[in-house]
Amino acid sequence: MTSARLESFKRGHDGGVAQFASSWNQKVADALDWPDDIPQALTGANLEGDLHATSCELIPSEGALKKHGIDLEINRVTKFEAVRLELEGKKGKGYRTELRFKVHFTDKAGARKLEQYLLTIGEGKGSLTVSYTRQEALPLEQEQATAPEAD
Repeated sequence: MTSARLESFKRGHDGGVAQFASSWNQKVADALDWPDDIPQALTGANLEGDLHATSCELIPSEGALKKHGIDLEINRVTKFEAVRLELEGKKGKGYRTELRFKVHFTDKAGARKLEQYLLTIGEGKGSLTVSYTRQEALPLEQEQATAPEAD
C-alpha cells in the first residue's frame, strides 16, 4: 500500500496492534474480494476481511527518510473500514476514500520499532507491504445425497 500512515499502536504481552490509514487500494480490495467500487453515497463502512499475515515492511515515502524503514513480524490484518473524506481545500467539490485497518504484530521489539518510526517520520506517509497467506474459498457443503425422503 502506498500512502500508508501509522496512526497509533498499543502493545500487549504477546506483541500489539498498530492502527493504519491509507488511500483506497485496489490490490487490497482484490485480495479480500471486495467490490470494485464503493458506492459514492456511502460515508463509511466496515468491510469484511481478515488477512493471515507473516510480516510487513513500512518504508517512509520521503527519499531521505527511507533508511528508517522497519520490518515487523505480524500475524493478522483486521478491522478494515472505508471512510469517505472530503478533499482538502475542495469543499463540496470532491471526495476520496480512506482505508483504515489494524495490523496485529507478534514482534517482541515491535512497539520499540513503531515508536522509533513515529519519532523519526511523524505523520509522514510510507509504503506498507504485507506478506500474507491467501485463503482458499471453502466450497459450500452440499446436502447429503442419501438424505431420507419424506413419506
